[in-house]
Amino acid sequence: MKMKVSQSQAKRPAQPVQNTNSNRGGAGKTIAKVFGGVILAAALMVGGAVGVKYVIPTVQQPTEATSNKVQNLVIDTSAGAISEASEALADRRVYFAGIQDGAISKSSPILLKNPEANEDIVLQYTIVEEGSDETIFQTDLIESNKAVEWIPGDYLAAGDHTLVFMEQPYYQTADGWLPLTAGNNSVTITIVE
Repeated sequence: MKMKVSQSQAKRPAQPVQNTNSNRGGAGKTIAKVFGGVILAAALMVGGAVGVKYVIPTVQQPTEATSNKVQNLVIDTSAGAISEASEALADRRVYFAGIQDGAISKSSPILLKNPEANEDIVLQYTIVEEGSDETIFQTDLIESNKAVEWIPGDYLAAGDHTLVFMEQPYYQTADGWLPLTAGNNSVTITIVE
């Protein structure tokens, strides 16, 4: 038996067969896609972490005894690799002093400390106003268990100031001071007249 096909039917492309039972397997496929996406994201994160050549310090919750402890001390390789320091600094930690938001009078000092636990590591503070590259104040190198008094009112007008306190640790080698991984602390200081 011959079937007659009209010209309009002959020119139309074949239509895909539609699944009449569209709910069958839909939830399972969605779960499989989500699960596959999670696996892919995890694989990318692990692969990215393995490929990273810099050590990212982990910050533990500060306590009175530890004061902003940073683990996994990293030598700033832009200053040149020094194997002497690598051995001396293995499993060492740098401790940063925390500075908090607050209101102070025009003549009140802020103590810029190098905690005693840093032993032979010195700190240098550089203070800038957030959003600016202009240095407001910079200390000399501060030995451990020492502090420098800084009076913000001598440098800044009365009012609110968001300041970034950058703390750069250094370790002394036969070739000079070797910079280590720095830390910073952004705080809002209100200077009251």
